Amino acid sequence: LYAGRPANLVTGQPGMGVHVSASGQGVRELEERWGLTSSSMAALLGQLAPRIARLDLAVDDREGLVDLGRVTEAVHAGTVVSRWRSSEVHESVELDSGRSLGRSAYLGRRVSDMYCRIYDKAAQMGVEGTWNRVEIEAKRERARALAALVSVQGLRATAGVLRGYVDFKVRTEDGHRDRWPTAWW
Repeated sequence: LYAGRPANLVTGQPGMGVHVSASGQGVRELEERWGLTSSSMAALLGQLAPRIARLDLAVDDREGLVDLGRVTEAVHAGTVVSRWRSSEVHESVELDSGRSLGRSAYLGRRVSDMYCRIYDKAAQMGVEGTWNRVEIEAKRERARALAALVSVQGLRATAGVLRGYVDFKVRTEDGHRDRWPTAWW
């Protein structure tokens, strides 16, 4: 610490702040070694909220509810109601065999304050079974607001925020897409 403020460990310059990055495995280590619970981590987020520049939260689906095929079909069918205006759908393919290495859907733009990734985590990790991940990447003021929300509601707030940003619908004759019934989401 320099003059009561954090110093950059490489250059020693004052006021550089602290960067914290914890993967899922890192969070599990915090739980096991230091006894942190999801509620204590949520409370910590609330304390740090005024200084958070970016916050990523994820929801894992091991039951196949958030199937990438369904997500892709909904995007192409125009049955997605969202605050985001654009999306991208990608498939990674092994060139030698033509085997799919997994699909991903991106909602919004990466430079926006809110961005969503939906991807096949099992394919990414090279494991068998169903494991789809939905991630929210929040930046700037949205990151601070999300941290404050999580500090009050806990990590379950992630699902509510996702639902507020995107909904997969069943098309009806109603001209207002917002009134279409929710599909599998």
